[in-house]
Amino acid sequence: MASVPKYLLEERDRLEEEVTRLYEQAEAARYKLDGLNLAIGLIKKGEAAETSKLKEASNIKVLLLDLAREVRGEGLNANIAVELAARRGIALKRGTAASNLSRLKTDNALVHDGQRYRLPEFVRLSKTVTYAVGDPNQPPSKIAGVAMEQVAPGLFRTKGS
Repeated sequence: MASVPKYLLEERDRLEEEVTRLYEQAEAARYKLDGLNLAIGLIKKGEAAETSKLKEASNIKVLLLDLAREVRGEGLNANIAVELAARRGIALKRGTAASNLSRLKTDNALVHDGQRYRLPEFVRLSKTVTYAVGDPNQPPSKIAGVAMEQVAPGLFRTKGS
């Protein structure tokens, strides 16, 4: 049998090392692909769970009245309603909220101050009335049949306001 030249043996060893290195890289790439596919699958499941977690609002007006009761005097607008509904796990669209808030205002179920909607029981009626009185420290007992109380020296307001 003829002997194989040394340079060919060295080339064979180099090629075997290259094949081993490439197999290792291919295996690492396969593991990386498996990891990426797993991550994509988890994200898809999370998106599906997130989407299914939010149920559609069935009775918007009742929901909005509940939310207005929840925020009390702070008031409610469409953006706040959407956010609060999402916290309850309910999908509410901004346009739907805005339209129904306006409708509730028309039905006198809510009061709108130009920025927010409130339940009537959480609205403070504030009327500024100036009265001329002789002694600023002496509250008028009644002016035009309205009972007054002193809130600060020289300042009076209607009782109960």
